[in-house]
Amino acid sequence: MKKVLFGIFLLGIIITSVIYYQQIQGVSYLTDSDISASDFAQMLQQEQEFYVYFYSPTCTECQAAEPKIIEAIKGKQIELVKINILENEDLFNQYKRQFDLPGVPVILHFESGEATGGVAGSPEDAEVYEEFFEER
Repeated sequence: MKKVLFGIFLLGIIITSVIYYQQIQGVSYLTDSDISASDFAQMLQQEQEFYVYFYSPTCTECQAAEPKIIEAIKGKQIELVKINILENEDLFNQYKRQFDLPGVPVILHFESGEATGGVAGSPEDAEVYEEFFEER
């Protein structure tokens, strides 16, 4: 009986470890916390090269897009930060007008303090995102 309980306990630890590892893999590619408008402004002033993922936590297209985005950037040296548009409406609206964006999800590429391109919507597969990241 002790061996069975020990086996079940060990199996539980293994399953938990696998799930945790998979979650870490995703988090390492797409920041797990949002940045603020002031953090974003600081990144622009420092003229860093980075990508911004504008999203809404209530957007079903955004929820569908995130796994595809994570898949597209795996293994690439890409800095991708997240901005919640519900908390940063003015910032998103500025870029929405500038690039005639339909809404979220949107990823914009920034280099030397300027937006140099982007991709909007939730494509069927990660290929659209992969091509976008490879072009930069």
